Amino acid sequence: MIRRDRLGTALAVALAAAGAAGCSPDEGANGAGGATPDSGTNTPRWPACSAKTGVQTLSFVHMNDMHGHYNVELDGAPKVARIRGFYESVLAENPYTIFTNGGDDYEKGSVVEALSEYASTREVSKALRFDVRVIGNHDLAWSQEELLAYARDDHAIVLASNLEYIGDDPQGFGAVRWAELQIGCVRVGFLGAVSAPWDARNTQYQGDYYEQFPTDLDFIRVHRELVDAHRGEVDLIVAVSHLGVGDDLLVATQVEGIDAILGGHSHTTLFQPEVVGKTLVVQAGWASTYVARLDLDFDLDRRELAGHRYDLRIVTPGIEASVDTAQEVEAILQRHGPGAFESIGRMRSSSSELATCELAARAAIADLGVDAALVKRSTSFGALGLGPVTQQDLFDVFKIERQPAGTPGWTAMYVAELTGASLALLGGLPADEWVLVAPNPIDPGRTYRLAVQKLAALHPEDYLPAGVSLSAPSFAKETWELLDQLTRARTRDCLYLDADEPLPDCKP
Repeated sequence: MIRRDRLGTALAVALAAAGAAGCSPDEGANGAGGATPDSGTNTPRWPACSAKTGVQTLSFVHMNDMHGHYNVELDGAPKVARIRGFYESVLAENPYTIFTNGGDDYEKGSVVEALSEYASTREVSKALRFDVRVIGNHDLAWSQEELLAYARDDHAIVLASNLEYIGDDPQGFGAVRWAELQIGCVRVGFLGAVSAPWDARNTQYQGDYYEQFPTDLDFIRVHRELVDAHRGEVDLIVAVSHLGVGDDLLVATQVEGIDAILGGHSHTTLFQPEVVGKTLVVQAGWASTYVARLDLDFDLDRRELAGHRYDLRIVTPGIEASVDTAQEVEAILQRHGPGAFESIGRMRSSSSELATCELAARAAIADLGVDAALVKRSTSFGALGLGPVTQQDLFDVFKIERQPAGTPGWTAMYVAELTGASLALLGGLPADEWVLVAPNPIDPGRTYRLAVQKLAALHPEDYLPAGVSLSAPSFAKETWELLDQLTRARTRDCLYLDADEPLPDCKP
């Protein structure tokens, strides 16, 4: 068994120290702190210390909870390329600038992630070339193998202060519990923890994400131990956190010695830092909508913070995109999802959420060959609009969130058997919250096959009427994939997705 957490920490600190000791800014493209055996020699990206007195300003450019939002926008560039462009503009102003990411790069955003089976998001994250990033709960969603690949980054320090890897992958886990960077005259220590995992009911639970990745959820103790162990080695301590603003404030309250917490997870838009004692807490919304800049002025004589400034920007075309990043992200999208944004069908009219759920139920019956289908309204993220329908549109309605990690999405369709008596009971569910498409009449003594979403399939006692019994539920398909199949079939038959009317100028 290979335990990487302590070895990874030692490597990160040693590489940072080696870079600070004798490398000039132009000796390499990689930053100090890459902590995998195959990452090569990492050298610092910041100018060496040139002034022993006065004030040095460190500028942190921070984003969090990208959640796959890297599609090209109507203005011609992905928002993430504008965030990278904002970082580059700050770097041009202040060479002591650090680019950070508060976690949750995966899930909810681009359908290309689903089409590529996770590869596109990993590639986009690494194309952004962060200096420091933390693993978020959605970053563990796909599999243990994907997590290992995602955590190996030749450019960024990847933090996982409360995850331990005990598997036997010879390349090991690229994330570290603690890292230090020499940024000019200021030595900065970094840590970052991930929140508790989520289950099929879309609720958090106390436990491990994977057997090979034990998770320590006593995050107060984790922070206190790391701060106590390293406070004397560094000038500043920064947590790049994926705990959520509530727990970040709790950490700031209970753990002395953290200068700034650059957060994620709760999707909180903080237009001003929360200040707890001497700790600044910031977070920049989610979905690549905002980017934050936190300037810390460090007094080199007193060896302490002398002030701070904060600026939260909404990401608009007014922020010039990084051309290189835009081109790289667009190439990733084209490589993994060349038809993701092209029309595959057409809606005759705009639908409601319930009407879209009914389409999903009918799609399940058509594709899976079941007798009935049940869809919960709250699993839908919206409704389909009038006009052309793309794969991205369908994905936007039934997004994938793999909960627990490494399993199908909690909105996915499962197939189970039940008696006609149980199927009839489902008709008593609230019509404003559930859509049931079923035969009429129902034979109470017959066995039926039902398509039902994961949360109800695996936890019927929490969602379905008393007396309903499901037999051997098994995963079938993600709901958006069923809608995709129905849409394409309707188009082949020259029909609107939502109406039995012919498409204009269509020949079957």
